Amino acid sequence: MQGLTQMIKIMHWVVKCRRKKILLHAESISVSVDDRADFRIIRYRCSFRSLAEWTEATGASAAPALHLSKDSNLEDWASMEPLVANGLVGVIRNGQNVPENTIAEHDRDKSEKMAESVLAALKDVCMDMDGYVDEDAYQQMCTKVRHYASDQGASAAKCGQLLSQLPQLPKLIWLSADMAHQVRIASKDPLHAQEPFQRQWERLFSARHALVPDIQYSEVWRSRLIAAQAEVLKSCRTQGADINKILHTFSFAKQRFDSTATPMLKYCCMIRAIALVCAMQAADDSCHNVVQFVL
Repeated sequence: MQGLTQMIKIMHWVVKCRRKKILLHAESISVSVDDRADFRIIRYRCSFRSLAEWTEATGASAAPALHLSKDSNLEDWASMEPLVANGLVGVIRNGQNVPENTIAEHDRDKSEKMAESVLAALKDVCMDMDGYVDEDAYQQMCTKVRHYASDQGASAAKCGQLLSQLPQLPKLIWLSADMAHQVRIASKDPLHAQEPFQRQWERLFSARHALVPDIQYSEVWRSRLIAAQAEVLKSCRTQGADINKILHTFSFAKQRFDSTATPMLKYCCMIRAIALVCAMQAADDSCHNVVQFVL
């Protein structure tokens, strides 16, 4: 067990050193913040001035630009992938079992705490095994942060405004909403305005005793669906989209518009198993609530 622990520590520090090297070699850095359940995820995406710096930072042996030359036309250059790198700055736990879970902390402005956590994550990138922070590297990294992205939550947006006013981030001049969130929000109303989509959404997710929530929130129904998936895999060797394993949850959360993405994809993949469960329920004479299910 001790050997395994040491190996995990070595892997952790190798990844951390690579991340520090990438961010220090970058020309500009974009930071994004997203709160998910008890965790805050802080990501980075950075660009490089030259192919040499990109190769030095990432350790890649080749890049899409290597086949280009001075004789390449505009179409060749336009098709070249950008010299960028992306990954995690850090993951911060915000749940119940943390030292900061006090009345005083809850009374503080959430955006201020979020801004502090972003700086703390950047500082942690420059911290060695003894807890010493390389201040020169930290300051150099902070001067390269030029963009901040978040969802359209008020606290996350205010966090970007607070960060842009800090002297530690003098070149942070662009604040924007995450593109994925913008696309979801922009497409939500048009989708629900379509009557067929709205009807199916009501049947599967929104109405009282809708199919997906009833299965997800019932241990009995979930166990039946798992058994049905096992039967489908036994006879067909795969579910939809070449999935050859049992899925244990729909990942459905009604308050998030993501529920039209991942849960509906899983529904499509498990449709044979779901149909089998519904058929079993409908054939049960002892059950008075016959499932009304439309494929």
